[in-house]
Amino acid sequence: MTSRLARLFRNGRDNWKDRALEKQKKLRALEIKVRDLSASRDYWKSTAKIADEKLLKQV
Repeated sequence: MTSRLARLFRNGRDNWKDRALEKQKKLRALEIKVRDLSASRDYWKSTAKIADEKLLKQV
């Protein structure tokens, strides 16, 4: 009886740890993606502003 409970508790803990690690990996991947997308958006926004200013100077 005791060994069965111990096994159940151990399996439950291990499953919880695995799920927590997966969530941490997904969260980290999403944080990196957001960082990269923000940098890309900022780059293209500044590029568009420069192009707009050049266009306005020509007119």
